[in-house]
Amino acid sequence: MNARAPDSLAPDADPIWPCWIREFDEPFEENASGWNIYRIFNGSTPAMESFGTHVSVLSAGTTPHPPHAHVEEELIIMLSGEAEILRFDDPTSDESTSTTIGPGAFLYHSAYHRHTIRGAGPGPATYLIFKWKNESGANDAPELESSILRFDDDDGGSGTKRSNGWTRKRLLDSPTRYLRKLHCHLSVLEQGAGYRPHADPYDVAILVLEGTLETLGRKVGRHGVIFYAAGEPHGMGNVGPSPASYLVFEFHGGTYAPRFRPKGQRRPWYRRLATRTLKRLRQLVRRR
Repeated sequence: MNARAPDSLAPDADPIWPCWIREFDEPFEENASGWNIYRIFNGSTPAMESFGTHVSVLSAGTTPHPPHAHVEEELIIMLSGEAEILRFDDPTSDESTSTTIGPGAFLYHSAYHRHTIRGAGPGPATYLIFKWKNESGANDAPELESSILRFDDDDGGSGTKRSNGWTRKRLLDSPTRYLRKLHCHLSVLEQGAGYRPHADPYDVAILVLEGTLETLGRKVGRHGVIFYAAGEPHGMGNVGPSPASYLVFEFHGGTYAPRFRPKGQRRPWYRRLATRTLKRLRQLVRRR
C-alpha cells in the first residue's frame, strides 16, 4: 500500500546555528498510515542551494509514494529493518530492478532517477535520508550513477588510513550533477582519541553508528546526526568507554561553495563574541 506523510511531525533540530545536532529517542515508532517521518532540517546551507534530511519509519509492505523521479540527489542510509529498493532505469518502461538492503548499507539516487522504496518486513524499516539540489557542480566530469554501497565489511582495502587512534575507510568519492564531489568515509575513533577544531570549505554531515562522541560542546550517541556548515570550526573526540564509529558525508558544493577563510584571518567580531558567550555559559552550567 502507499502511505501518506503524516501532518504531525517531530520538532525541528535543536540548532547550534549554522551547525546543528539532532538526537532521537529510540526505538522509532510506526504510525497508522504506515509511514512516519522525523524531520531534522530543510533549508539552504553555505555550500548548497537546498538541503533536507529526515528519518523515515516504513511499515512492512508499505511504500511512501508511487514510483517517482525528483530533481534532488538523495542518500538513504539504513538504520534498522530491511527495505526493498525499486529502481526504474528506463524512463519509458515500467520494468524495475529490486534490491533489498538493511543496516550496513546506504543508497545513492541520482537526480531524476525514477524509484520507490517498500518495507520488506517482518518489522518496520527505518532509514535516514539526505536530499539536496544545487547549481551544477560536476564540471563535465562523469557523474555518479545510482548505486548501493556497504560499510559493514572488513576488507581493510586500499582506501583505509590509520593514524593516532583514528581509522578512516573511503567508501565514495565522485562528482555528481550538483556537487564537485560527494565523498563518504567510515571513521572509527578509539577510546580517548579525537582531533582538534578545524574548518572545511564544504558542508559535512555525520551519522553516529556506535559509541559516544563529543563535538560542538555536546555528547552525541548512536544514530545521532551532526551537521557542520562549510567554514565553521569543529573538532571531535571519543568520550565513551569503547571505540566510536560514524559515517561522514562531505558535500563539496558547486558554485555555492564558500570562499574559504585564509589561515589567520579572524571571524567577524559578532561571531567571536557569540562563541565566547556560548563557551562561558557552558562552563557555568557544568559547574552547577
